[in-house]
Amino acid sequence: MYKFLILICIICCFKLTVQADTLIGGIVYNVENARKLSFENTRMSINMDEYSKYMKDKNYCKNKKLLLKEKFNVWNRYLTKFSDGGYSIRYKKLVNPCFYYDKNGKLVSMGFMYGDVYPKKYIMYDAKGHLDSVSLVISANEQYMFDKNKEMQFHWIKENCYNKKGELVKMRK
Repeated sequence: MYKFLILICIICCFKLTVQADTLIGGIVYNVENARKLSFENTRMSINMDEYSKYMKDKNYCKNKKLLLKEKFNVWNRYLTKFSDGGYSIRYKKLVNPCFYYDKNGKLVSMGFMYGDVYPKKYIMYDAKGHLDSVSLVISANEQYMFDKNKEMQFHWIKENCYNKKGELVKMRK
């Protein structure tokens, strides 16, 4: 009987408790790992023949008026205004690309988004179809941007764009 009680006491003293914690976290990106991921499977040029009709904004006057009124979501397109006078157009029926125009409505570049979840890759080509830059979009509020030579140019945090020195260089609405 005493052996049985001693055995129960020993089991109780050395009882193992089971505990589980759920780890919540994510990947932290720095310039180096963002650069590596950005340039994986990225083409250096694209054929511009199918985009020739977008070289000039066909709705330039209408779009400028909409931007002045800060109307960014119109019936067939989304507009984004930049502080330097340029703007972008993403057509609702055409997911890729997004067209970037200077303040005079001339095509400056085009951007292609790849990926359904973050991080996403955004590749920019100039008006001649040559690789201009690659961005790694980490979240809705942050992205790294690299030039064609793989040098970090900008780091967007929310609406603010900072250069590689950490200086605010432009904003978007």
